[in-house]
Amino acid sequence: MKSNTFIIIPIIISVLIGLIALPNLPNDLAIHWSTTNNADAYIDKRIGVFIIPLIMIMTIVTLKLAFKNQKMKHINLILLSCTILFLIIQVLLILNGLHILNSNSFLGLFVGALIVVLGNFMQDVKMNNLYGLRTKWSMKNEDIWRLSNRFAAKAFVITGLLIILSTIAFPNYIHYIAIGLVVIAAAISSYASYHYYKTFKYRV
Repeated sequence: MKSNTFIIIPIIISVLIGLIALPNLPNDLAIHWSTTNNADAYIDKRIGVFIIPLIMIMTIVTLKLAFKNQKMKHINLILLSCTILFLIIQVLLILNGLHILNSNSFLGLFVGALIVVLGNFMQDVKMNNLYGLRTKWSMKNEDIWRLSNRFAAKAFVITGLLIILSTIAFPNYIHYIAIGLVVIAAAISSYASYHYYKTFKYRV
């Protein structure tokens, strides 16, 4: 019950933020950008501020039904991650609509926040087929999984923070910086997983 409450809180916050910002938003709210970073899709603000909360609800219902036979602790963790991410999207969309953020900053802050949130939850997740650092080494047993994902959690949280800082310092190059940092974090985490596997193998 408590887990369900935590999942609902981001939805409520998202609705409240939308209602508070609604009077100051332009009539047409940008919701999509082209590869040239120009907005190419708009929607009426009175509908736009409620799209993200609606997507949150649909995501919760869909995942609950799709994974009803899985351990609820894992599903609730994933659902909480999803609702927090959508809340971040809601905030960034509104900030962009208020002309506080440009499209480059929107992308960089979103990706950075996304990686921080997903990375943070990796450190406590149990072995599963849905979420975490799933390499052929980390899936060998629970011990290697735990060590690998705790390392990856730190690596990706740091990566997300670096992306956020880079967005502030170099917004025009954030696409390349973000890709590079994510690739490096993934490579280092995969190697760490292999290292833990080899260490564990020789130990036994």
